[in-house]
Order: sequence, then structure tokens, then C-alpha cells
Amino acid sequence: MSIFSDNLTYEAWLIQSIRIVKAFPVNKNWLDTFGEAVIANKFSGKRLAAAIDNVIRTHTHGTVPNYGEFLSFDKKIELMTEYEMTKKANIEGAGIRNYYEIVEIEGKPFYTAAGNAEKYGLKIWKPEEHKKKKVLIVDESRPEAEETAKVLREVLNSIAGEKIVPEAEVKHKKKRKYTGDYKNTDDYKKAQREFEEELKANDRE
Repeated sequence: MSIFSDNLTYEAWLIQSIRIVKAFPVNKNWLDTFGEAVIANKFSGKRLAAAIDNVIRTHTHGTVPNYGEFLSFDKKIELMTEYEMTKKANIEGAGIRNYYEIVEIEGKPFYTAAGNAEKYGLKIWKPEEHKKKKVLIVDESRPEAEETAKVLREVLNSIAGEKIVPEAEVKHKKKRKYTGDYKNTDDYKKAQREFEEELKANDRE
């Protein structure tokens, strides 16, 4: 896989085309045609810069280079998925993993030879940056979901350290007073029955 995964911006194209004009005796038509070829071959900004560096080093100065000298340039490295690495480790032994590092390519983890990240400027994979956040969504536009949403909000409030409603106040023999309005939800009715049973049990003590 190519190590170049960035985009080619118009600014980057302008900068690199100026480098070509300064290094080689090319005209506007040559540059326009080359620009079309760069886009057609889906060059990234970094790949274009590296290709120009390579041609400047290797081409005979004073003559116009062929398009192919630029377009054929690329740098590729071996990348493996977790599945591929596991298969390799099963054959060659678990210790083979010590010779690889995990890098991030287009938001996904891949194994590559140790040292490639530093050599090619690749980003080391950090699992903590890719943990999915759990989002709880309740459609409060439906009447039957209104009470459920209310209960969920109050549970979340209690986790955040805020006061939960209804409050339970203990008076005398563990008798509790209800505050707040849960209307006629099944959860409220169930809780109310349980409290009433507990109060009766307390009265018998």
C-alpha cells in the first residue's frame, strides 16, 4: 500500500509546479498536461512533492523530463490487518509481532514493519482515540415515550450528582413521603406498591 494518503490541494499543486518550472525548461502546455495526469493518477500532495524530489535528483538537468518519470514514482510498504497478522503469528510464532508496529491508515489500524512510522511519518495507532461513545437517544415526540425520557433524564442526573425526583424522606418508622409526579407509569405504580408493602411491614414491627 502507498504510504501517501493525503489530499492534493490547489495550493500544494501551485507550490510543486513552481519547483518544476525552476528545475526544468518546461512550458505552460507541458505543465497543464502534467497537471491533468497528476489528477487522473490520484496523486496526493506528499507523493507529488516526493516524486519531484526524485526526478530532480535523477534526471539530467537542462532537458525536459518525461511525465512517466514523475507518475511512476511511489513508495509502498507492507500493511497487514489483525487477521493477517494473527495468521502470520500462528505460522511463525507469537514473537513475530515484536517486529511490527500498528499504524493508522485512513482511520483504521494496520501492522507494518517496526520503524516505518518514523521513517515515513505515519501515525501510530492509539486505540483510546477510536473508542465509540455510547449515545442514548429517546424520541420524546411520542407520548408513550415522554415518561420514559423523564425517568432516563433523572437517572442521568443522579449519576452526575444531582438530586433525583421523586425524593424519599424517612419519617418516624421508616415511612416515606413521595414527591414528584410520575403520573400513571407502570414503573411508578410498581414502586408505589413496593413502598406501601414496606410501610405495612414497618407498621407491624
